[in-house]
Amino acid sequence: MNKFNVKYVLIALAVLITVAYSARLESEQTELSRKLIRLRVVANSDSDADQKYKIEIRDRILTGIAPILSGATGSEEAAARLRAAIPALAQEYPDCEITLQRRNFPEREYDTFTLPAGEYNSLQITIGAGKGENWWCVLFPPLCVEAVSAEDLDAEDAFAMLGDEQVRFIKGKSGEYKIKFRILEIIAEIKSRLGSDSRNRHRNDCSA
Repeated sequence: MNKFNVKYVLIALAVLITVAYSARLESEQTELSRKLIRLRVVANSDSDADQKYKIEIRDRILTGIAPILSGATGSEEAAARLRAAIPALAQEYPDCEITLQRRNFPEREYDTFTLPAGEYNSLQITIGAGKGENWWCVLFPPLCVEAVSAEDLDAEDAFAMLGDEQVRFIKGKSGEYKIKFRILEIIAEIKSRLGSDSRNRHRNDCSA
């Protein structure tokens, strides 16, 4: 085999290894996302008053939802409880739009763990026009300090609701994890663009 052929064989192997590695990371992120429900609170605007109100809404939502999710053994059960509670929450917070659906998130680093970019189930509270800075956390299991109920669940109990593989996946802070999560962020960006292009083509086809 001449040098020219060796070069292209090595390139092909590198591409195959990269694709396989990316697929593995995406599979790990997908498995993780099945076990989580994220919370996103979007402020009306970036004014001091609206940002302060966002925090007030966040605290009230977390306090109100804690008993709703208490005892839930998995994300599917937690999601079902949240869907059932949304009408009552909407009445309690008439200035907010409250939805539960899958959304794309960028990578997010917290004090003791990092969540990779990808699609997650998310309870979103949009206040008013929803044009301000938002606050993110993990609603189920309650991995963020603010979401943990000191009465019946501590942070270690929350992490115990995930598998060992998922805990190792999100708790690493080495350069290796930064590279892993950057790859996932790139994959999420590509998917988002492809989805946007597909929707645009569909609209163009319909208007033709």
